Amino acid sequence: MDEGVARSLLPIIEQSIAEDPQVAVFRSVLAWASALEASTDAVVALVTEARGGGFGETNPEFWLFAQALWAEASHSIGDVGSAEVLAPRLERWCDQMALNAGAVFCSISYYAGLARHTLGDLDLAVEHLQQASMTHRGLRARFLTSCSDVALAEALVDRAGPDDHMRASELIAAALAVADEAGYGYVQRSAGNPELDDPIGHSCGSTRWLCREMPPDP
Repeated sequence: MDEGVARSLLPIIEQSIAEDPQVAVFRSVLAWASALEASTDAVVALVTEARGGGFGETNPEFWLFAQALWAEASHSIGDVGSAEVLAPRLERWCDQMALNAGAVFCSISYYAGLARHTLGDLDLAVEHLQQASMTHRGLRARFLTSCSDVALAEALVDRAGPDDHMRASELIAAALAVADEAGYGYVQRSAGNPELDDPIGHSCGSTRWLCREMPPDP
């Protein structure tokens, strides 16, 4: 996933849903992967259906993981109604990591930060995303750190407080340096790397700006 190959997983996830439709977590993974590929219509359909069911999860061991992925997918489409449900759920677990049976995802504070950003609670979003970046740095997880740094930069740009744009620019520069070295395609695109095609709508944080276009701090 760090190199930007979610599209190769989509048919596998879809097949898993077809074979075992009762396993709700597969739909959250499909929504998340679709968000990485900017498949907006698919994300809207999946999130809308899940929101109607209260983001229920049939397997308790996957509940927190699924809530986290729903939060990221919802953030990619700016779904405030979903964020209202997911943010308080996730905030009870901000000291935990999102895990499934085979991989470690971001800190739960990262997903809580995305949900708060969707809601426009920018101070809380920044707080959660700063916690996530600290956690990821402590784990020496370069990909996760670059993801949370991009999401934090976006929250800082939208908050537009004193020095926020300067901090965001520094975070973007650091994330791009790591992503360019390691080939983290989604991070490169979400950070608005001018050497790449136009950024996709969402990867580590829904990107609506390029760092080279940020206005000066007031």
